[in-house]
Amino acid sequence: MKLVVIHREPIVERVPNLKALLLFASDEFDEVLLITSSSEKFPQPVLMKKNIVVKSTAERSSRFGAPTLMKIMFMLMGSFFRSSFKREEVRYIFAGRGALVSAGLLSLFGFRRFIAFVVEYPSIDKIGLGVGSITDRLEFRGIEFARFFVTHDDWHGKLIGGCFSEKANLKYMPLPNSTLNGCSVSGYSSFLHDRLGLDNKVRIILHSGGFGKWFSSSELAAQSANLSEDFRLVFHCSHDISNSDYYINYVSSKSSLDKTVFSNDPVSDSELDELVSSAYIGVAWYDVNVLGFRAEGMGLAAGKIGHYLKCGVPIIATRLPSLSYIEDFECGVLIEDLSGLAGAVARISSHYARYSQNAKSCHEEMWRPTRYLTNLVKNIKR
Repeated sequence: MKLVVIHREPIVERVPNLKALLLFASDEFDEVLLITSSSEKFPQPVLMKKNIVVKSTAERSSRFGAPTLMKIMFMLMGSFFRSSFKREEVRYIFAGRGALVSAGLLSLFGFRRFIAFVVEYPSIDKIGLGVGSITDRLEFRGIEFARFFVTHDDWHGKLIGGCFSEKANLKYMPLPNSTLNGCSVSGYSSFLHDRLGLDNKVRIILHSGGFGKWFSSSELAAQSANLSEDFRLVFHCSHDISNSDYYINYVSSKSSLDKTVFSNDPVSDSELDELVSSAYIGVAWYDVNVLGFRAEGMGLAAGKIGHYLKCGVPIIATRLPSLSYIEDFECGVLIEDLSGLAGAVARISSHYARYSQNAKSCHEEMWRPTRYLTNLVKNIKR
C-alpha cells in the first residue's frame, strides 16, 4: 500500500506533527510520497527513510510563472495515473490550506477518498456565512468531504467540526504538533551561549519562532529590562528580520536597559534540541487581540511549547483556557499580561528542578506523537 501526502507550502520542516506522521507511516506503508514545493527561504524536508520519496516543484517566484498549486496538481495527477496503471492501492492525505483547497476542488468531481490534515485553523468564523473567498470555501469543502480530518487536539477538533452542519458527520483524529523522537540532549547545552557569545552563567529566556505583533514581541522585549543581570531574553528567528518595519520600530524605541538578544540564523533539525536545551525558560506568548480564536484555541498546536516540554524547559505562556494544562502539570506559569514576566521567572526559579521534570512528564503524557500515530495510521489504511 502507498501513501501520498500533498502539502503545497514549502515548510514541511516547520510542521512537526506532519513530519512525524511521514516518518512513522514509512514503517507501515510500502512507499510514502510527499508532493510539495520548494523555496530558497526554507530548508527542504529531511526525511531519512529509504521508502520516503519527496517530489517538489519550485515555488512561483514571478508574476508570470505558473501558479505553485497548479504545478502541485499536475504532479498529483501524474502520480494518480501511474498508480492506477500499476493498480497500486493508495491512500491520500491533503495537508495544509493549499492542499485542502485542491482537495475541495477535486471533491467537486467526485474524488472523496482522502484524509484532510489541518495545519492551521481555517477561517472558521466565515463558515456558513457565504462571505469567504473562493479559496476559503474550497478549503472548507476539502475538510467537509474528507473521510476524517487530523488536527492537533480535541479543542481544535470540536471547534472546527462544530462549524459544519450535522449532516457532514465530520470525524477527527488528534495529533499534537510535536516531533517523533525524544530530546537528543540530556542536561545542559551551551548552544545559544556559544552562538551569541554569552557567558555560560547567563540564564536564557527563549522565545522561539519569530518576532512580530502576533507575539507582542516588542512588549515582551521591553519587559526584559525588569530581569536581573544574569538573564537574557533571546528571540530565535529562522530568517533575517532586520528589514521588518515591526523590528525597526522596536529598535528605534529600545530602552538602554533592554536585555534582548537575537538569534537570526536558521538551525538544522539535528541542532534544534541543542538550541532549546540551552534555554532556562521558554516563552510562548500569543496576542489574543491580533490572533483572536487562533490564540484562544492554541492547545497542542504550538510546536514551540511541545519542544520546550520535550527538552525539560519550563514555560511562561499566555493565560488561555486551552493552555491550562501547563498549570495542571505544574510545568510552567501562565500570566495575564507581560508585566508578569519577571514574577513568573522568579516563581519557576524557586522550584526549577520540579518544573523541569514536570515539563518532561507533560510532554510524555500529552504531546508525544507515538501515543496517537498507531491508531491514526490504522484508520488511514482503512
